[in-house]
Amino acid sequence: MADVVRLDFTQPPSGYRIGPGVDDAGAGCFWWMRGPQGDQGHRGDIAADAAKATACAWAHYKAETDPPGMYELWYGVFAANIAPPYLEGAGALEREVAIRAAGWTWHDRRHALVKALEDEGMQIPLWPALLTRTDDDCAACESWLKRGPSWAADDFPTVLKALARPCGPHCDCEANGHD
Repeated sequence: MADVVRLDFTQPPSGYRIGPGVDDAGAGCFWWMRGPQGDQGHRGDIAADAAKATACAWAHYKAETDPPGMYELWYGVFAANIAPPYLEGAGALEREVAIRAAGWTWHDRRHALVKALEDEGMQIPLWPALLTRTDDDCAACESWLKRGPSWAADDFPTVLKALARPCGPHCDCEANGHD
């Protein structure tokens, strides 16, 4: 499987900085900046704290950048599982913006799901494999987590069983005689 970077949303995106400042009223604040040191880069919104400034920087980054691995790894399953009626009659730029936003929604749901599963003690490699799974697969895992995860085989989500196979998620283990 392709190597896809797992982003850390608690830190600014690559090429962005968060810094302290003073707003027009003289109150302390934080800002984000993209680009080189000094005032040469794009300076973004000010925020009350560093976490909010970081979230603003990520929002700016996501508006301009495709999610990691989108076209190299998971675009096929993503494109086959979204119904974009909002793209009919749209121009190329509008389609690009809509597809990028839908791509980030797809990516971020799976990113959060991997973290939640790991927080529950899941030790099988989930990233980036979960990026190639459908919304139904994610819903099954989210439902399992919401119920209070049971490690019993009859309650374990099928997608996680597939990802846990030592021979790979696409192997038909029963047919190959190694369940």
